[in-house]
Amino acid sequence: MPNGVIEEMRRRGHDVEILPRLPAQHGAVCAVMRDPRTGLKHAGADPRREAYALAW
Repeated sequence: MPNGVIEEMRRRGHDVEILPRLPAQHGAVCAVMRDPRTGLKHAGADPRREAYALAW
């Protein structure tokens, strides 16, 4: 987020914690989706982990 947004959130009383980009401790996601219209399958894996997503 832009610094201006973060500062405005703090000004409004929100506790804002800045975390490193792609922190591993926040979990990871792998997903597979099938498009019901076309039948095509799509897969994606979170780059924060050694993980693979496969669709066949």
